[in-house]
Amino acid sequence: MKKVVIVELNEFNEDLARLMAERHDLKNLKKIFSMKHARTQTDDSDDNDTLDPWVQWVSIHTGVPYAKHRIKRLGDVPDLSQPVIWKTLSDKGITSGVWGVLNGEREGENCRFFLPDPWTYSEPGFPAELGSVVGLPRYMAKHRVGYSVVKVLAELWKFLVFLLSFPKICFKGIAILPAIFSAIVRKPLPYAFFVPVEYLSTMLFCEYQKRYGTNFNILFLNSIAHLQHYFWYHKDGSGSFPFSFGFKLVDKMIGEVFSILESDDVFLVLNGFSQVNTNDEPTWCGYRPIDHDKYLDFLGLSFLEVEELMTYDAQVLFSSEEDLVHAEKVLSSQKLDGENVFYCERNPVDPHKMFYRVCVHKLVSSHAFVEGPGGKYDFHRHFSFLGSRTGRHSAAGVVFYKNIQLPETMMNHELKGYLENSFQWKNAA
Repeated sequence: MKKVVIVELNEFNEDLARLMAERHDLKNLKKIFSMKHARTQTDDSDDNDTLDPWVQWVSIHTGVPYAKHRIKRLGDVPDLSQPVIWKTLSDKGITSGVWGVLNGEREGENCRFFLPDPWTYSEPGFPAELGSVVGLPRYMAKHRVGYSVVKVLAELWKFLVFLLSFPKICFKGIAILPAIFSAIVRKPLPYAFFVPVEYLSTMLFCEYQKRYGTNFNILFLNSIAHLQHYFWYHKDGSGSFPFSFGFKLVDKMIGEVFSILESDDVFLVLNGFSQVNTNDEPTWCGYRPIDHDKYLDFLGLSFLEVEELMTYDAQVLFSSEEDLVHAEKVLSSQKLDGENVFYCERNPVDPHKMFYRVCVHKLVSSHAFVEGPGGKYDFHRHFSFLGSRTGRHSAAGVVFYKNIQLPETMMNHELKGYLENSFQWKNAA
């Protein structure tokens, strides 16, 4: 049986990626852009918080829009009632390997390997050895500040020991060290670490695919999405070292995927939806609590656990509904210049779980104070600046593909049906 390999290249802007591929002669990205393509769309929007990757990828994986699956927040996937495509295929005896997908769970006995995203805390890696891969990013996702150096080193050691069993990957990792050092010397920002880690992760995905010979395979990559959000200084991508650094490594990632493909394999690269440049729009800033736990303690709230999410948001677990209601009231009463600091939302399934996010998006002066029932306090003592947004979400998407039949345009969630049909016509052949 021919295999299917899907690269979920999250949110990439097609025009920008084409320009970067030409500017830096990125042969693997150029190869993708020479393939057939289909346009995708979604009815979701920023107006109701559904034009987000943890919503859109669930739609693509389940084949139904948000209006039906209702998964709105990162980490809520245990509440999902619709089957994802690898579960549907597993029930038909088709094996799968799923790597890094956003807001996903391993479902189906024929899912032979599964690496979860760092924020779906309920989902371990499978096989269990993949816990060594997700361990460090998951720990850092929960402890961006106030982390234990001992714990970080312990998780890093587990990952390095695991990586030593793949000598070729180690050698390729060593080969990019000069580029990493160059990025760190310029400014030690997170992209200089996680883009190379995603490169290593891509090579591990390829090794696992070869080891298990899985029929259906997904690789999720988030580097370009992050770079567009924070380093898209000019519409054509010029003047951004993070862009040149990141796109060159993404091209290497795509090259690794090409190395496991046979000529008749079904291959797709899609963005789910996209981003557009915001340089001509009013400045939009992001802030997050410096330490979620300490801040909630400062407000005198009683809670069990905080699960930090991707940017300026979190899920909070409480021992009682009464504690949740009180926390919602206190957080909703925090004001900056008369406007709410937080948006809160109760989980529709779990009465002891609440989502919140910081909704301050203007540049906050250095002497700003927050006012709440307990009095005034310094905003910058409790909140850190994430950056000014340079790319925002857009509903339009694209799929580049080969050896499968797709329409010219479709809703993004409709892709699942075409993928399932691809196995039917392959089996029939």
